Amino acid sequence: MKRFKHFLQKAKKTLDKHGRNSEKAKQAYDELATRFMLIKLNNRLSDQVMTLMREVYDDVRTTERQIMRLVVRRGKMPLEEFKKTFPSNETNVEWLAHRIEGKPAFC
Repeated sequence: MKRFKHFLQKAKKTLDKHGRNSEKAKQAYDELATRFMLIKLNNRLSDQVMTLMREVYDDVRTTERQIMRLVVRRGKMPLEEFKKTFPSNETNVEWLAHRIEGKPAFC
């Protein structure tokens, strides 16, 4: 386990120093991924991990639907505009403020 911790710390340091899109960070994370691929999960543990991932995915989808409902129904943003502008802005807390900055037609 110490070896994995070493590679994780190395990847984090490289990321902080050089940024996510740097070649060094890509190499460090590729090396970390290679190490993790060596781990063999038994069926029971694999099922638990997959169940956890499905739950997280379902929570994200539920939250996205709630955001869509609020923005489209209450905020009167056209659904097409929401679908065009929201993807890739899921974690951008300023997204909506930027969308209504120029006084779009739906405001």
